[in-house]
Amino acid sequence: MHYEIVQAQSYWDCVDALRRDDQYKAALVDTLAELRRKPFQNPKLNTHGVGEARNGKKLFGSDVGGRRSDRRLVWLLFNRTILLLLYGTHKVYDRAKRMSVDYDAAEHAYNTYEQVPETGTSSPTRTAARRSGSCSWHGQMLNSNPVASRSRRFSTCAGSTLTKNSSP
Repeated sequence: MHYEIVQAQSYWDCVDALRRDDQYKAALVDTLAELRRKPFQNPKLNTHGVGEARNGKKLFGSDVGGRRSDRRLVWLLFNRTILLLLYGTHKVYDRAKRMSVDYDAAEHAYNTYEQVPETGTSSPTRTAARRSGSCSWHGQMLNSNPVASRSRRFSTCAGSTLTKNSSP
């Protein structure tokens, strides 16, 4: 049985920040496939505990590109759902410890909060996801108001099909 993987907006922000000069892009895809298949006791991932989030949830880290690379994934586990929080160098471990995540099983929604080091205040984002084959929603912070958030809908709904126009 595979694990479901859900990406928090903070994960996508990290990927976007490293997009131009990250030599581990291919390794990241391989790592996600391995994480989905077998997150623990997998020598390709070297998954290990990296501490606790602010609300006491256990954080896990997995290697991207092998132990000698400097890239890591930080994630949480809720039943058989892996929530990817961050991607980057070892510094992401410290950032993850400033985060807190709530899980709403009824709505299959994740609320993430990150403490801003300079002010000590927490800014929320919301990531809600449905089981595989249905729609996913990802929260994104508004630049004008760090507390407000908006949602983007990705067209990954089950039953959605692309049709090819048969006319020349």
